Amino acid sequence: MFGKLISDMMVKPGQSPLFDTPENHGRDYENVTFQAEDGTTLRGWLIEGGTDR
Repeated sequence: MFGKLISDMMVKPGQSPLFDTPENHGRDYENVTFQAEDGTTLRGWLIEGGTDR
């Protein structure tokens, strides 16, 4: 039972709420969404004016 709980936390972690955005730090950004080959939707920010890293 405990092993399954730990496994599920690592394999299916769920979503973590975000309470901060780049806008709160004076950064220009754009919301981006990508669809992975396995059907997973990835969401994030493209932050303008950053370095090339």
